[in-house]
Formats: sequence, C-alpha cells, structure tokens
Amino acid sequence: MSDEEYQQAQAVVATEAQRRAAEAAAANAERMAPLLEITASEAFGTLKAAVEALPAELAADA
Repeated sequence: MSDEEYQQAQAVVATEAQRRAAEAAAANAERMAPLLEITASEAFGTLKAAVEALPAELAADA
C-alpha cells in the first residue's frame, strides 16, 4: 500500500467516524428532548422548589 493509498484509507475512516458521531449526537438529542421539555416546565420548577425546601422543613420539625 502506497502512502497515498494509506492516506486515502485514513480519510475514509475519519469520514465514517465523523458520520457515526453526528448520527449518535442526533439520536442523543432526540432522546434528550422530552427530558429537557419536562425540566423546563413550570410544574417541574414548582416541584424542584418544594423538594429543595424539604430539608429545612424536616430540620425545623426535629
């Protein structure tokens, strides 16, 4: 295999790796979208604030 052929093979491998990485990133974004939608909701913010207040309330009751 000549240097040129080797470089061409490396370029093919690099291109495939980039394609797979982009495909994986797109799939991850699709899976994350519902979670991001939930955590951005007002109801989640209210629940989060209530959970964060629990330790203070429990300490006051002790």
